[in-house]
Amino acid sequence: MKYTLKSSQIMTPRGFIDGYLIIEDGKIARLSSLCNEPFESVKDLGNHKILPGIIDIHNHGYGGWSMTDPATINDVKGYLKALTSIGVTGILPTAREEAFEAIADTMDLENDGARIFGIHSEGPFWARGGENSVDEHYPLPSIEETHRYLTKAKGKIVLMAI
Repeated sequence: MKYTLKSSQIMTPRGFIDGYLIIEDGKIARLSSLCNEPFESVKDLGNHKILPGIIDIHNHGYGGWSMTDPATINDVKGYLKALTSIGVTGILPTAREEAFEAIADTMDLENDGARIFGIHSEGPFWARGGENSVDEHYPLPSIEETHRYLTKAKGKIVLMAI
């Protein structure tokens, strides 16, 4: 499918331009200051801005959806859909162990929300001293515990806070 978006404010690496964004098969094909497309295939967005999507690497939840509690695939899909309403197109959900499996399983499915690039595991290992230190009930860092987390997340952890 091919269509064209017209806007007086299309963001580029050099700032905003007035022009046409030609979309083919769901991807940006080109950007032009001239339009050679039939008028009926052009959607004029006026002064509305066209911006690149936001990639969020630290987000626990949005729109009533949380990745810090046990989650189902439907919870994750609802979260991903809600994120698109604020311009997030890609995400590393910042999750606890209880949500790993649902997030990992959702990565293999079609959804109409933001794309999951991997899991951001916040913990389980935390500093024992300093400004943001934690109580003693958190585990000490260990290779075995890290492997257990990676297994539970089906190898989808791409960022781990320690």
